[in-house]
Amino acid sequence: MYPLSMVKEGDQVIIGRPDIDSFGVFSAEAAAVVARLARGESLATAGAWYEAEYGEPADLADFVATLNELRFVRPGHEDAGSAGTQAPAPIRWRRLGRAAFSPVALLVYAAAVGAAVYLMAVVPELRPTPAKVFFSRSILAVLAVVTAAQLIGIGWHESFHVLAGRRLGLPSRLSVGTRLYYVVFQTTLAGLMGVTARRRILPLCAGLIADALYISVLIGLADAGRAAGWAPWIGRTAVGLAYLTILRMLWQFMVFMETDMQHVLATALRCPDLHRMTRQYLRNRYLGLRGRVPQAAD
Repeated sequence: MYPLSMVKEGDQVIIGRPDIDSFGVFSAEAAAVVARLARGESLATAGAWYEAEYGEPADLADFVATLNELRFVRPGHEDAGSAGTQAPAPIRWRRLGRAAFSPVALLVYAAAVGAAVYLMAVVPELRPTPAKVFFSRSILAVLAVVTAAQLIGIGWHESFHVLAGRRLGLPSRLSVGTRLYYVVFQTTLAGLMGVTARRRILPLCAGLIADALYISVLIGLADAGRAAGWAPWIGRTAVGLAYLTILRMLWQFMVFMETDMQHVLATALRCPDLHRMTRQYLRNRYLGLRGRVPQAAD
């Protein structure tokens, strides 16, 4: 067996290989068998223990097929000392991740956000509104600045997800690609299911923390420009970009689009697939109205 992580979730156990991001949900009984196999016991010994413990034989053929499908079992030609199964390289930027999400750093972020909220409350020209987006008479200039600033903001958002994952020792990574002609940033939080649900929340919320901090910096910049007598367009631009960032934060609450908050909600409810659960719920209600409840999903 490869090195496996085991995380108890209620009466079930999430077992996985964080190095390849392969995870499965097992009953406590099945997890006990996996644990014995991982310790080096043979299939026969683990099967005999299961039968003595639970009073029924284990379907080991099907069980091993599942373990192979999840790639938990080493190939026959590979052993624990093979070159391809050496200990993974140390996670880079882990110290930076710990510093970025330390209690002191979080207090600094909260103070910055509180200051920005205060400034927006007491200074009307610092309040983000739709009109502030049009900081120039040139629509082309507005589009160019907004596009560049949004790409920077999204990259900043996703980098916080990566750092929060690295803080836990996970090989999280950020990639840049395209969807048709759109530039997209994508964070892969590899191994996140290998930690407890409570520890998953911060990596999932890290992007919203980054957005709130981004808004605070923009509002602070606009206020500094107002106090120093800078050109008015600088402050208008910063406030307009803050408004668009607020919209991007609100977009994260559209859970039907599998946004950050969808994953937070799924983690809090211990329901990995909210879409499938919702479809089954609606189907159950439909079948109930037709009097076909026995065909409803569990």
